[in-house]
Amino acid sequence: MSGGRPQMLMCYLCGREFGSRSLPIHVPQCEKKWLAQESNKPAADRKALPPRPERLNAILAGNNLNDQERARFNEEMYNNYDQDVLDKCPWCGRTFTAHAMAIHAKSCTEDGGS
Repeated sequence: MSGGRPQMLMCYLCGREFGSRSLPIHVPQCEKKWLAQESNKPAADRKALPPRPERLNAILAGNNLNDQERARFNEEMYNNYDQDVLDKCPWCGRTFTAHAMAIHAKSCTEDGGS
């Protein structure tokens, strides 16, 4: 990369973006944090650690991406984050982090939405 913006890649667990050299450092730490947070929840509320997407394993192994591949990678990571990590409101269908869902649930109801 000569000049220009850093080429950011999304984490499948937290949705944050990292440089291609930082992501392999971040992902194992993010997975440990996920497991620690889930272990503090009541057993019935715990979620299993989502499996690492196949494309992520290639990045962690050191494979580089061109612009088009990076866009596909980030789209796939976002889809994993949206489907596997975020909680979906049963009334309005919007997705939230667990903390934001707790706040949202206070105002969104079956009969009124939010």
